[in-house]
Amino acid sequence: ALGETESTPCVLTVLEPVKLTKIAPTSDVVDLKVGAPFEISADVVGKEVPKVQLTKDAPLSVSQPLTDINVLLGQPGTFNLTCDAFPAPKVSWFFNDTELKNSSKHKIEAKQNIFSLTVNKCDHPDVGTYRAHIDNGIDHTKQTAKLHVGVKPKVEAAKPANDQ
Repeated sequence: ALGETESTPCVLTVLEPVKLTKIAPTSDVVDLKVGAPFEISADVVGKEVPKVQLTKDAPLSVSQPLTDINVLLGQPGTFNLTCDAFPAPKVSWFFNDTELKNSSKHKIEAKQNIFSLTVNKCDHPDVGTYRAHIDNGIDHTKQTAKLHVGVKPKVEAAKPANDQ
């Protein structure tokens, strides 16, 4: 709005190629390219407003990828990944190429940009490769990680040293 003295930067997502006319300093017509940033700045009542960067679509950005996990027999194991995208992506989880659904065994969660799969009561049949398929309708990617199940070694607890 005109008359504002402060404004916050924003990102416009352009879904179709468009032509923009910059009002100042020249009247060049700018052809937006897919994924290419284009900056506009304008002078409003003597104050410069923040530059607006236009990006066509927002590719998926996985800032925290899946990692292999080691779980003790009978304990839950959780895979986490962080993915930023616009529109927000849908994440499907697979175990050895079988899609997983929410159940007493598998808990699938999404909180903002953090997606997780918890495998409850891990046992030897749960060992294998888990895959997250991430898709927001514009871009898609996948992440894989392995689940390992370990057994507690049957070792007597160490006796306190002062019991000699």
